[in-house]
Amino acid sequence: MALSELLHPLPIAFPGIVVVQHLDPTHKSHLAPLLERRTGKQVKQATHAEPILPGFVYIAPPDEHLLVGPGKIQLAHSQLVHFSRPSIDLLFESVAGMYGSRSIGVILSGSNRDGAVGIRAIKEAGGTTVAQDPIGVGVCMASKARSGRPWQEIAHDLERETDTEKVIALAEDLNQTLAEDRPRIASSELQKTRDEKDCSPNGVKDSLKR
Repeated sequence: MALSELLHPLPIAFPGIVVVQHLDPTHKSHLAPLLERRTGKQVKQATHAEPILPGFVYIAPPDEHLLVGPGKIQLAHSQLVHFSRPSIDLLFESVAGMYGSRSIGVILSGSNRDGAVGIRAIKEAGGTTVAQDPIGVGVCMASKARSGRPWQEIAHDLERETDTEKVIALAEDLNQTLAEDRPRIASSELQKTRDEKDCSPNGVKDSLKR
């Protein structure tokens, strides 16, 4: 799950995070406890008017729009937006209006247009916007290149960093590094397996042909 990969490396005292995911409105959501187990972070389903605290991840409940007010969660059962409730657009627009250039919006994979207008609102407010790679590997800032450092070194720095902007930059760098390294690792392991099966010149040629 891309969301758990994004949350897992964040430091303990990260700024409060609010999450909207399109869920079946007729069933109880188990996303919060699932993410809590996978990430080790404090994750809960959001309730109306509760404060947004550092170190917490708030998940929008099914069939309720989630917005942010002055340091608080706001839930609303208003009309569908892009056939969705909760709506990513409404969340991002409320974040942009409340926090301006301090806003950070992250778009992961999705199946409709919800989020496109809201992420633009955050960008126009001077905030930071991040989008998942179109092929679904990692999360990255399109205009930001990876640093070239080993992923272990980046992860080490990420665990100790407390500045929000630096945390985001390190998380982007780590995800890009892992995404680019995974194919090479998989290719290396595949070739190793083939070489163990047949190390003769003909065997190597046959492996390359396959």
